[in-house]
Amino acid sequence: MDNLLLDFCYNLRNEGIRISVSETIDALKAINHIGYGDKESFKYALSAALIKSEDDILIFEKQFESFFNIGLFDMDNNGVNFDDVKTLDKVWSDLTTSIINQDDRQFIELFNKAIDISELNEMHYRTQQGIYVQKIMDQIGIKSLEEDIMFLSESKIPGTESMVSALEKKKKDLQEFTETYVRSQYDLREGKRNKNSLESRLQSTRFAELKEHEMEAMKAIINRFVKKIYSRYSKRKRNYKKGFLDIKKTLRKNSSNDGMLFDIQWRFKKINRPDIYVICDISNSVRYASHFMLLFLYSLNETLLKIRSFVMCSNLAEVSHVFKAYNVEEALDKIYSGEDLDILLGYTDYGESFKDFKEICGKSINKKSTIIILGDARNNDTNPHVEILKEIKDKCKTLIWLNPESRLVWGTSDSEMDRYLTYCDIAEECNTIEQLNKILNDIFKRT
Repeated sequence: MDNLLLDFCYNLRNEGIRISVSETIDALKAINHIGYGDKESFKYALSAALIKSEDDILIFEKQFESFFNIGLFDMDNNGVNFDDVKTLDKVWSDLTTSIINQDDRQFIELFNKAIDISELNEMHYRTQQGIYVQKIMDQIGIKSLEEDIMFLSESKIPGTESMVSALEKKKKDLQEFTETYVRSQYDLREGKRNKNSLESRLQSTRFAELKEHEMEAMKAIINRFVKKIYSRYSKRKRNYKKGFLDIKKTLRKNSSNDGMLFDIQWRFKKINRPDIYVICDISNSVRYASHFMLLFLYSLNETLLKIRSFVMCSNLAEVSHVFKAYNVEEALDKIYSGEDLDILLGYTDYGESFKDFKEICGKSINKKSTIIILGDARNNDTNPHVEILKEIKDKCKTLIWLNPESRLVWGTSDSEMDRYLTYCDIAEECNTIEQLNKILNDIFKRT
């Protein structure tokens, strides 16, 4: 197995490029065919096999140049003729032979075997890098190369000095590449460990406790979650388009053809886009939670078109068009400022907001609709209009309420959660990105 190429694919995945097993196999086949000798051809083959979008090209270019940055591809001996040494009664080492013959395949094969035997995945401390560099150099046969250089320097063959110089240069290149490779693998794995540790902590941190400098990392986590949701949904959709072989219908349709299957029958299962309505409270008391829900909504609106998004405070307004017209930062700024939106940013009024929602969507909601409400249900002692929520519940398939407050305070003070709870199919405490992702995944499984 080509460990060098697999490590490169690992690097790309760590940078966010999705690479499947089949694509990795395609890359391996391509490299087995063209070899490592021509750097540009090698780079083109990898790009064709692994890169699927323009966004990934810059990442690929940067990773390729940093990963394959030493003269690994340059097996040219700069005009030095080794023909005379090939006639000597001397068994050269595999490493020396690959250099003398300018055989990039043999050279890379030796390096891959050395990586495999050296078990770099066991390297956990920066101070171990030198040990693993030496392990790889020993496994690839550096001592045998040094012995061959010594033998050659003591021989009386014409042009010995240039031959020794060429071999010494390859030895130096190999040392530099191995040091760079080991360092990059340590940095990658250490960065991955630190990143995983940070992301694990952020996913379970309450929205209200997140710091400003952690927002970018949270956006990356949300984008990854959304990609997984979309990947799962789009796979279902692709299966619908392609269909599944219906064996019974195929055999029945071709019963008069003496067993020859001329007319293949396909079985299709209709997968509808999820019909989802989301109402998000953007009042100050839950802004820390609504911010992340809106980030999720923005990303989902880019992939799953049948989501209608609403925000509420003193009343309710639809913001689906805002998500479509602006980038995420501009969209959130417009929503929180109320710019060009028919929304009043005063005291929270769930009852009035539900009246607005019924007026806007009452005729379009049906038994295929899922309604998600994110809010604390604190209504400032105004009329909660529970009867309107009941009407909405009776019309839709599923009504889900996500409350960022602890269950212990539901229904206390001005919270109407205990009254609204009666008409919710699902009501969950939701105050971390981990909880939000799990709930949204469950919702998409239901739709």
